[in-house]
Order: sequence, then structure tokens, then C-alpha cells
Amino acid sequence: MDSHSPTPDRAMRAAAIAAQWRRGETPDLAALMAAVDRGDDDAWREALLADAERRSERGLAPTLGHYLSIFPWLRPGSRTVQELLAVEVADMPADPASLEPRLLDRYGQPFADDIRIVVELHALLHAVPSEGRASSPPDPQPGTVLGKYRLHHPLGRGAFGQVWLAWDDELECFIALKLIPPSGDVDRRTASLLAEARAASGLNHPNVVSVRAAGRFPTPGDWLYIEMQLCGDPAPTREE
Repeated sequence: MDSHSPTPDRAMRAAAIAAQWRRGETPDLAALMAAVDRGDDDAWREALLADAERRSERGLAPTLGHYLSIFPWLRPGSRTVQELLAVEVADMPADPASLEPRLLDRYGQPFADDIRIVVELHALLHAVPSEGRASSPPDPQPGTVLGKYRLHHPLGRGAFGQVWLAWDDELECFIALKLIPPSGDVDRRTASLLAEARAASGLNHPNVVSVRAAGRFPTPGDWLYIEMQLCGDPAPTREE
């Protein structure tokens, strides 16, 4: 099973949270999560994100601060924290210049890297025009050229698309390229996109993440993309 696919227990827990909200009940997260290992970031991410999205739908504040008040041990640098920040950012007034300082004022320097990553990626993705997006194009193939990138091989697949090892013809180096179908939901899942890309490319902490660019390739395809620094084992040469 893909390490990023929900296990039955995780899926059932997230579904139970959503079902309680649909019945008009506020889930007792402390009780629901009491038996979950604090180190199981995927389980915490899936459950708390399910709760945050339902809170947002009902006009309640889905803030990281709300969850820190219940689970004060939530750690900076985790995917859980970043996804909760992304939901919070999506619910904040559309004033990009004020997002980072406001969040820093709320949560302080321990969360500065998480805030920077989420705000940066949110701004990059939302600078892409949304009009005229087509239905999902066919999956790209090795050797496909998209702009200045030549796709080498896929590194992984997530809920929003694929991450590829790609050659950058301008910088003459390999990078991790997240490709998102133009019909994908990039509004409320900014940190999900980042987490998938980082996990598939071996980038496991925001201090070593470098989001270099984001945008949309012209037709055909209309893929949205995120370009990220490739870390971990040495990348192959162009000839490999």
C-alpha cells in the first residue's frame, strides 16, 4: 500500500468526524484521537484536516490555533501543521501581503518555516489564471517536454497528480516537478500539494524545501506545476 494512501483505520476515523458534523454534532477530537500515536503524522493530518474542512464549511474558524489548544504538542515542520495552515489561509481575507505577518503574529517563530512555505505556495498557485481550464489531460509520458522541462520518470503519485523527475534545460539540472491537472482543486489544498511533492521527492522538512516556481503550462495540457529542489540521493546525470 502507498504510504500516503489512507489506511482503513485512518479513513474510518476521518469519515466518523465528517459524519458527526453532518449530524450537527461537534466531534470530541481529544477522545477520537486518544489512541493514535503522536508520531503517526498521516493519521493526525487526515483526521484534523477532515475536521478543519467541516468547520470551514460551517463558518467556524478552522485555525491552527484551535487545534493547538486541544493538542499543544503538534510540532512545527509536520504535514499536519502545514495543511491546517493552508485551510486557515484559504479562509483569510485575500490580502497576500498581510498573510505572513499576521500568521507570524499568531503563532510566532517556531512556525515561521511552515508559514513561509504555505503562504509562498498559496501565492504562487493563486497567481495562475483559473479561467479556461480544461478537463484533465492524458497523463504525461517519459520524454515529454513541458516548457523548459523534459520529463525523466515519475517519482510518485498523490491525490492531485504526479511528481516527476525532470530535467531543467535552462539550469541544466534535475528538479522535482509536481504536475496538477487543470481541473484539480488548488484552492483549499495548498499544503496537500506541497506535502505530496515533498514526500515523493525526498524533501522531509521545510528547512530544506525550495519551491522555485509555480504556474501553468500553455496548451496542450494546461497542466499546473510546482517546481521544487531535488534533495536526497544524488540525482542521475542527464544521460542516465
